[in-house]
Amino acid sequence: MDTPTIYRYRPAVFPTAFFAGIVASLLQAALIALAPAVGLPQIDVARIIGGVFSAKPASAEVIGYALFVGAGVLVLPLAFAMAWRYLPGEDVSFTGATIKGLLLAVGVAVASALLLPLLALLGQLDGNELTHPAGAGVGDLAVGSAWLLATIVAYSLALALVGAMARGISPADTVGWAWWSHGSGEAP
Repeated sequence: MDTPTIYRYRPAVFPTAFFAGIVASLLQAALIALAPAVGLPQIDVARIIGGVFSAKPASAEVIGYALFVGAGVLVLPLAFAMAWRYLPGEDVSFTGATIKGLLLAVGVAVASALLLPLLALLGQLDGNELTHPAGAGVGDLAVGSAWLLATIVAYSLALALVGAMARGISPADTVGWAWWSHGSGEAP
């Protein structure tokens, strides 16, 4: 007897990439905002970015967040979705998505390490209007930079794992329940 064909709906790649960008950007923004609450120094990424365009702290923060979210929701997810097949790692697996996400994290971390100091130098804001750990000493700068790197890794992994769902990875695959979601009914 033939078994019936089961249709597994997969959303289109680009809408899923934008949704993944929203999820990942919200996660990263929340982690950046959480830093002072857990005793870590804050690096004010929005004001550093927006300070290039405005000398007023409030305007710089709004512009900075708009550019930060725009890049995180539109630009990076679209570029990542287009480069997906060329990156190492399997296209449809949790491990492949994790590898691709970590590679994205390396690229974003290098770009951030190069661009944020440059933007801080080009910015129109005074040094006392920026909340960054550089004034508190080298140790705080290292801890703040490590926290920023952790937020970049979280962003990149969230983007890769949520974005991979359009390629056939189900939410159950991301938590290790692939045996359940693929219909075998038996635990490994």
